[in-house]
Amino acid sequence: MQLLLKKTAAHAEGDLEPKDIKLLADALSQFHKIKLTLPPEEQDLSQYDLRLLLADATSEELAIVQPIFATIDTRRKPLKRTG
Repeated sequence: MQLLLKKTAAHAEGDLEPKDIKLLADALSQFHKIKLTLPPEEQDLSQYDLRLLLADATSEELAIVQPIFATIDTRRKPLKRTG
C-alpha cells in the first residue's frame, strides 16, 4: 500500500486533477473492502471442514452424529402434499 502511494506521488507531476484523486480514492476504498473481507492468511479453515473431521471419526463417533445428519436431511427435503 505504501509503495502504491509512493509510486503515485512520484508519477504525479504537480497537482492531481480532481478526477484522478477520485479514482485513487475509489481504488483505495475497494482495496480496503477486499482486504477486510478476506480471511487472514494464517487462519487454518480446515478445522471447520466437516469432511475432514468425519474422515477421522471412529465408528462410535459416527454413530453419535448420524442421527443429527438424518434429522437435518429430513428437514431439508421438501414436504409432500397429500390430497
